[in-house]
Amino acid sequence: MNQEITLDMLMDAIHRFARLNRPNPKGREMKLRPSEMMALMVLGHNHVAKKPNFVPSELCKELN
Repeated sequence: MNQEITLDMLMDAIHRFARLNRPNPKGREMKLRPSEMMALMVLGHNHVAKKPNFVPSELCKELN
């Protein structure tokens, strides 16, 4: 079994792991799952960047 792991693949895996294991903010209960919070963050970022044609497939791509 020859699996070649590239630096991009490794960095992507580390990024996803860190994203899923973020601690809850102090003093506040999270009512959203981490994936839901990340979706809102991406949508907010694209709203601020004034990307009017942001479609669900692009959101999926951003969130892997």
